[in-house]
Amino acid sequence: MTSYYKFSAKILCIIVLATLLLQCIDRKRDNPFDPDGNSKDILSLSLTPGTDRVTLDWRLLEFLDRFDGFRIYRSVDTQENFQPFVDLATDQFSFTDTNIDQKRWYYYRVVATSNNEETSPSNTARSFLGPGSYWVLETDGFSVKQLSYDLLNVTRTYRTTLAPLEWAFIDTDSLIWLANERFSRSLSSINRDNGNIRYYYPDSVISTRDVEINTETRDIYILDNRDAKILVFRNGSIRNIVYMDPTEDYLKMVYRESDGRLLVLGEKRLWSFNSDALSGASVTIPFPAGMEGKDFDLSGNTMYILAASSEDSQSLIYTVNGSTVTDSLRSANFFYRMRFDAINQHFYLAESLSGNDKIVQLSFNGDRLDHSSGYGDVQQIVINPYDRSVIVVDYFFNLLYLYDQQGNFISESRTLDGNKFILGPTRVYVE
Repeated sequence: MTSYYKFSAKILCIIVLATLLLQCIDRKRDNPFDPDGNSKDILSLSLTPGTDRVTLDWRLLEFLDRFDGFRIYRSVDTQENFQPFVDLATDQFSFTDTNIDQKRWYYYRVVATSNNEETSPSNTARSFLGPGSYWVLETDGFSVKQLSYDLLNVTRTYRTTLAPLEWAFIDTDSLIWLANERFSRSLSSINRDNGNIRYYYPDSVISTRDVEINTETRDIYILDNRDAKILVFRNGSIRNIVYMDPTEDYLKMVYRESDGRLLVLGEKRLWSFNSDALSGASVTIPFPAGMEGKDFDLSGNTMYILAASSEDSQSLIYTVNGSTVTDSLRSANFFYRMRFDAINQHFYLAESLSGNDKIVQLSFNGDRLDHSSGYGDVQQIVINPYDRSVIVVDYFFNLLYLYDQQGNFISESRTLDGNKFILGPTRVYVE
């Protein structure tokens, strides 16, 4: 009997020791400063880029009982060379890095420190500074957003009740005018400083296709595709209506400030109105049979018009100077978007290739240089006036792409882990 009790006591001692050992092991694993222990996320890092600085902000994802402070790691040009950058106190959750240059990648991580040990690092945040920022029209996302130069950081988001299709900007005015989803019978204005939005439902408006602003009179021009008409909106009401050919579909409208002309692109022709009168008298530039209007761009008083045939895979670019119309360039390719680079004197064109669309550069002589490929539906090609970089707006893939002036890829609107945060982009404006 005595042997039985001795044996039981030994077993009990073994169980107690094993339990204590396991508790010690678990306690060590739960120590966030143990490099071989807990590896779950402790910190979350975000950044806000400026023109010449980057502000880092971070927060703790779980409580830390005792620690010495925070340490920021930074890597330049690559993610492979993180070095300790600055140590900060326990109550500091923000830091601004001013020791940076434009046109270089900067990568950041932050850790908490205790007795020369560190927690697992936060997520990696990155930034590539450059001149300007971008306003983005999200048709499917029902919003207007402002993005940093590198397309990676959303600095403002303004939600809309209706899906915005087009917009109009004036540099000196805080209001953005929006043409809303078809048959909503509406347009709206949104203040880009504070996001305040106002909706208008003018009489006679049925299906807004585009909207423009007269920079002199502040008249708002509404292109209504349902009834093939232009409406002049001022002080909350319609002041005038001009009707066009009802058998034609209309795609785009631009107010040309240099001579006060209102230009409207249709499938069959381009219409040019005197915006002061809008009396119905107009100048038209018809396209050849089988060709449809696709896009146009302005450079001072010179206008470039793109017409194309998808059936014959043919494209034609007109040059219009005053009343002189020149058949400038023909190509055996189907192009559907165009942007003219007045500094480098060439065209950027989106070529349709069944889901693998290309951006090409085309000189006035027809010399072609492939720029980039892999697009689904290019809605716009934008040139940043500050450094001549190029932004491509791809509606189908929900992405914006940024290239430098030489055509080298810089960035796209996607996080490091591959997530997209733009839904249905259609327009970009460089501010």
